[in-house]
Amino acid sequence: MTFNYSPQDINRSSKQQQFEKLYLVEQCRCGDSSDSNSGVDSHIECSLFITLLNSAPEYQALSYTWRDSAERPKLGHILLDGHPFKITPSLENAMFELRSGSVQIFWIDALCINQKNNPERSNQVGNMRTIYKRAENVMIWLGSSSGSVSRAFNLLEAIYENR
Repeated sequence: MTFNYSPQDINRSSKQQQFEKLYLVEQCRCGDSSDSNSGVDSHIECSLFITLLNSAPEYQALSYTWRDSAERPKLGHILLDGHPFKITPSLENAMFELRSGSVQIFWIDALCINQKNNPERSNQVGNMRTIYKRAENVMIWLGSSSGSVSRAFNLLEAIYENR
């Protein structure tokens, strides 16, 4: 069985958008290779909850590279509300790197937007500016350390120094 989203009411006036429902993901458990009881070498378990955009708890927004469709056959997975959920390798790497020993609350587009429901997806994309603005922190994941990531940071540093 796979994860199923609950549909959101997207027929709201602009005045009601401040009360827009927002999915947030709670990263609640990360197994690792020392977790011999899990039967899985490593995994991430998360749960989704719905809150109102104007009264959401503190959360981190995660922006990450999606990569090209050539990586699609190599999709990773997490457990979302106890059900397998496929994610890109880039997102899987980010979630592993950002895990901690405590519960973390994130807004991650691939998890918090129902990608298969076009009207709902369009509505949520329209709220992304506010979603990122209200986040306690916005984290940008460029990928695991590699030559291209190092070059990108060197370029950013050069731009900053030459401003």
